[in-house]
Amino acid sequence: MTKEHFEESINIIFGVADDSLSMEFKNDQDKLIIIAPKDENFVLKDHVRILTKNRNINLDKIALTNSANVIIIKNIEFENTVFFKTKNSKNKKLVFQECDFDEGLQLGENSFINFEFLQCDFKYKELFPFSKNLDLYFNVKFDNCVFDSTSANNLRFNTFEINNCKSFNTFDINIKECNIKKLIIDNSIFKRFCINSTDIYKIEFKDSIFYEIFIKKLIFSEEIVNKKIEFKNCDFKGKVSLNDTNADKIIFNNSLSDKKIFSLILDFSNLTDIKVIDFSNFKFDTELKFYEFNFENINKNIKIDFYNCEFNKPIYGCENQEIKNKFGFYDSTFNDRVDLSNTVFKNKIEFFCCEFKSKVDLSNSTFKEKITFSDNDAIEDEPLKRLRDEHGKIKTTIFKKQIKAQDTKFNKDVIFKNAIFEDIVDFKNSKFEGASEDFHILDFSNSKFYGDAYFNNSYFKNYADFHECEFAKVGNFFNTTSENCINFSNSIFKDFNKVNFINFDSSKIDLKNIENCNKNLCNKSNLDKKILMANSLRDSFRVIKHSLSSVDNFLEASKFHKLELYAKEIELDYRINKGFKVLFNSKKEIKNKYNSENYKNINYKNILWLA
Repeated sequence: MTKEHFEESINIIFGVADDSLSMEFKNDQDKLIIIAPKDENFVLKDHVRILTKNRNINLDKIALTNSANVIIIKNIEFENTVFFKTKNSKNKKLVFQECDFDEGLQLGENSFINFEFLQCDFKYKELFPFSKNLDLYFNVKFDNCVFDSTSANNLRFNTFEINNCKSFNTFDINIKECNIKKLIIDNSIFKRFCINSTDIYKIEFKDSIFYEIFIKKLIFSEEIVNKKIEFKNCDFKGKVSLNDTNADKIIFNNSLSDKKIFSLILDFSNLTDIKVIDFSNFKFDTELKFYEFNFENINKNIKIDFYNCEFNKPIYGCENQEIKNKFGFYDSTFNDRVDLSNTVFKNKIEFFCCEFKSKVDLSNSTFKEKITFSDNDAIEDEPLKRLRDEHGKIKTTIFKKQIKAQDTKFNKDVIFKNAIFEDIVDFKNSKFEGASEDFHILDFSNSKFYGDAYFNNSYFKNYADFHECEFAKVGNFFNTTSENCINFSNSIFKDFNKVNFINFDSSKIDLKNIENCNKNLCNKSNLDKKILMANSLRDSFRVIKHSLSSVDNFLEASKFHKLELYAKEIELDYRINKGFKVLFNSKKEIKNKYNSENYKNINYKNILWLA
């Protein structure tokens, strides 16, 4: 076929008769570029296209298409729904560049299965009309396209990809009742993005902005081991609704250098299999409410983590409501108050390496599991390994304003290790409890109290650790009750006149109690640690005794002098046991070295010494 006949065939196939806008073809390696203006000097203006009214376009009539893997169609406006009939082109890619679709593109069994749209404009409400319930899987990619309330319904896709589509005012897309093996959304802006009643294998959202996003009844294939919805470097300006989804993880993840804003209204309803919800490197410009993460239809507990986030509005628990999920906050900053008062937390809640610039209120709440405000308490835990990998040296937790926990009940461990308190610390009338058969701790070790610290009328059921703390002002433990050891060894009280241990009830602490505490804190076989711990407890009782003696309260001071002697007695017992152990090991070493060949060399003075 001559070039002239080929150009004529193209014009007939596409129904273009105007000579000034006739079309031509170009061969570029394995690509066939057609539907370009024939006149090289003719340049189409923006949004001006060659118009065709043809509905059925048979590309098999163009012989050269058999030798090209990619067919590129440029500068066409399709006035009607277009259907490309082919028999030999299923494995080829059909690319539309700078085309307009007034009514969409019809997919079918005799059509291509690989489509790419570059700088195209879709005006019809449905991308692929009259293409429903087909058995074929299609590969479809949109790049720099413009949509207007567009939908893709009842189709199968190997890949469905949207890239660089940023025409926000018109970009409203709905993917409904489709089967998608891989969905990719990259560097785009959406007025409204909706996935409804869709089966999917893999999904990726990257570098995009969502003003509203709705994902409802998105079902991952059971063949997928790690069912995950991940948003990378995305902004969320409005409502985020993820309902009726069987994903294992929902991840919102930004780069460290670019914290995105999350002005969110969360709606996570009926998530059937969810295990983890993860937010990384976000600025939250709206209030965060813990009860928003209560999923009524899920029996198991979900872990909700926040890494390197900034909260510019308050965080709330929920009055008289039980929060059953686990929460972790890592290397995050709270610019407004954290109000967890009057709430029951069924599971653990952790704040590692965080900075609180406003008030923290835990008053009248119940924590049934561990609560942590620390920097390195569980450094081997996976979240902290990740934190260390991302940020290097882990910083400490800082409270810029008051932390209030009056009349609060803690049922398990409470960790404030290495924390810095720049304002008032108020734990009046709080109860630090734990089941009697378990050994739980209250850990303020190595913390710095630059403001007044109040623990008056509090109750410590298990071990309380304040060793190596620094109290710059008031340290009030008036009328406090402790049923187990309390450790103030190596602590610094800048002003002993402001330290109050009057009416400190230690009646339940005795020799056996100190010994059991030591055993629980130290490895059974490590006598050195046991000796060190016994010495620390002795020093702690000495500190309290000294405080009481300084205000001439010698009667109460004598009680702690007695406990000091108990701790010394236990320390001596461990030292004696260590001496016997050293002696036994020496005898064993000598015995192992002895044999009939060198018995003449035995130093009998050693034997006499052992005897």
